[in-house]
Amino acid sequence: MEITVVPRGSYTLLPCSQARDETVERPTVHVPEILLEADYNAMSLRAGDIVGEAIRHNPSIVLALPTGTTPIGLYADLVRRHRDEGLSLSAVTTFNLDEYVGIAVDDPDGYHGFMRSHLFDHVDIPEGAWHLPNPQATDAGAEVRRYEGLIDASGGIDLAILGVGANGHLAFNEPGDTLTGPTHVAALADDTWLRNFPSLAPRLKDEPELRARYSTAYTVGIGTILRARKILVLASGMAKASILASAVRGAITPRNPASFLQLHPDVTFILDEAAGSWVHYTA
Repeated sequence: MEITVVPRGSYTLLPCSQARDETVERPTVHVPEILLEADYNAMSLRAGDIVGEAIRHNPSIVLALPTGTTPIGLYADLVRRHRDEGLSLSAVTTFNLDEYVGIAVDDPDGYHGFMRSHLFDHVDIPEGAWHLPNPQATDAGAEVRRYEGLIDASGGIDLAILGVGANGHLAFNEPGDTLTGPTHVAALADDTWLRNFPSLAPRLKDEPELRARYSTAYTVGIGTILRARKILVLASGMAKASILASAVRGAITPRNPASFLQLHPDVTFILDEAAGSWVHYTA
């Protein structure tokens, strides 16, 4: 059953330390739309409804795309819609959120191969219309500027589709003392690395050098994400519940990058019942 749990709206956040300082600019904090679905499959189908409709409404839409296990069901549904319903991605432009630094383009754990396997090779999007950072770029600084420039030249992101890490990371914007606005190179947090490479984790004790593999990645920045015209966040599983509750209800802090989504006026979360177990509603 689909339930719109929290209506969109906005309120003004005033840090307690600034409560008496009328000269401080107060950021507007927005309440997102939250859709609860029964399970992962229902979450994926609901996301397919929203993304498919967005493509039909604007055939030349610019999408930001995630990787990992969360969007696999969405991608499968878009492939089905292309095959069975004639959904065309022929005029769509996509930018992936991230890619590992220094790996081969055809690395089996890289995101070029992931996207081809789950989406690009099964729909009619032209090869020149989908973009990922170049993992073999010799100048990382030039590469992040190139990628950010491509996004700007496209007219900006119309719809950013995001997953959320169990530690609150968006793309590879990991928790820390600060966050970086534009595309940049980020170091993966230990828990992110372990979740991304579970097959390597048991070998770390005897082969600690494995941690250096896939240790850094190109990632769009939190500012790049927040400039998207609309944001769609997908999450499933109880492991995401606590960080999501803090992201929506708690303070905006770089210790939980997902909390910065409160600054965007048009965010929709699609959660399965486990990930949304903290949401209180009346059906």
